[in-house]
Amino acid sequence: MDVPQHPLTFRFAGSKAPELSDVWLRVLGELSNTPRGLVVISEREAEAYAQSHAAD
Repeated sequence: MDVPQHPLTFRFAGSKAPELSDVWLRVLGELSNTPRGLVVISEREAEAYAQSHAAD
């Protein structure tokens, strides 16, 4: 089964390079592969989700 993929681009203003959480991005990717589609959650919520699903 082919899963549609769409690039995700972030744009930031300012001179300091942003730091994006790997856990947050991974969880957002996982959640976007659900019937609901992408629902943006906070980094804290993503960390809690990752911990609760670590055994899966």
